[in-house]
Amino acid sequence: MGEYLKLNILDKKYNDKNIFESRLLPFANSELKFSNLIKAELLTHGEDVKTVYDLTLSLNEKFDYLPGDTIGILAQNNLDEVNNLLDRLNLTGVADNEYCLSILEGTIKKNPTLPKHVPKNGSIRNIFVNNIDIRTPPKKLFLKNLLIHTSDSKDSDFLKHITSTLGTQDYMKFINNEGRTLLGLLNILSSCLPPVEIIIENSVNLQPRPYSISSSPLLNNKLNITFFVTEISKNVKGVCTGWLENIIKDKSDVKIPFYFRKPNNFRLALDFHVPLILIGTGTGIAPFIGFLKSLELGKPQHLEDIWLFHGFRYTDRDALYKNEISDYCKSVLTKYFACCSREDNKVYVQHKIKENGKGFIDLVMVKGASIFICGNLKTVVKDVKSTILKLLGTYGKLNEQDAKNYLAQLETNKKLLVDSW
Repeated sequence: MGEYLKLNILDKKYNDKNIFESRLLPFANSELKFSNLIKAELLTHGEDVKTVYDLTLSLNEKFDYLPGDTIGILAQNNLDEVNNLLDRLNLTGVADNEYCLSILEGTIKKNPTLPKHVPKNGSIRNIFVNNIDIRTPPKKLFLKNLLIHTSDSKDSDFLKHITSTLGTQDYMKFINNEGRTLLGLLNILSSCLPPVEIIIENSVNLQPRPYSISSSPLLNNKLNITFFVTEISKNVKGVCTGWLENIIKDKSDVKIPFYFRKPNNFRLALDFHVPLILIGTGTGIAPFIGFLKSLELGKPQHLEDIWLFHGFRYTDRDALYKNEISDYCKSVLTKYFACCSREDNKVYVQHKIKENGKGFIDLVMVKGASIFICGNLKTVVKDVKSTILKLLGTYGKLNEQDAKNYLAQLETNKKLLVDSW
């Protein structure tokens, strides 16, 4: 038993008919959908580049969305990791039995409630596979709760130290290295054997992972996403990207659960009537592929200027959607700027923006262009904004404060839109 939860394991197997019943869907704009993987294409090759895939998913019913919108994918935790965790907790033998979760009678916790992200009835295996995030770094409160379930004095002393004020630096070092996951923590504290209720009480929801749609809503019955496989450490990959890659490699027929997320302003109205400046690096190019495909298919009567600044490392290794962009240069793109950051002449998107500064500022200040930036917030977005500020001074003839005010006004008026990570 835990502080306020009691999990009663029954002597019968549980049939997980609806394993997604308690999955939370933040920012949902649709019901949960289940998609077949139609196609998976590896977009990168060679060394010193991330592994990037383009996935084509089935869309069995029409849903109104716009280029730039996102979906949330409900991934599973790594099954090997789950099995090792169940074994470490001595739960393998009952992992598939039915349980009933309730509030512990006589608990002193004020206003206890059942966690929304864990089903009241189900199997422990399903909790660890689908409901709780087993990769979340343990908080100090959880570590303190482990003390009474730790028998070895060395383990206890270690827990006391890293949960103390004096041990804060060691705590941060611990959770950023070997103790960052639940399994890693328990493997280090070999004498610690907490009841499953303690883990549930201190758990957080296994969050859906958001991905930009990289296809056009004008294409029926399918949609595309682009993702890179997150490498956390040797043989440890991101929860969702590792799960998706396993589906690809195993050629599994697993249906991928997803939902459409509520849109923000980073989207392209199909009846737009202003020039566009698109700036994307790495997988940040993904939403713009959807933009360009929609423009190509929509065939607007009057097409405004459209500039694309595309950042990547190597022309022959990770220039994502190179062939598609080449086709768009013949149809909808006015100007295309390839920016290679790892070849002889290291070129970043802000360099090409600066080189074409006069035309850039003319599009913005005279023709009312909308600017879309998709990339890393601390590097790409920061550097691009800094470059635009300087160009507003050089070609827009604004002083530093007026340039800052102008840039802020662009954001307020939704003429400068950012999608970042």
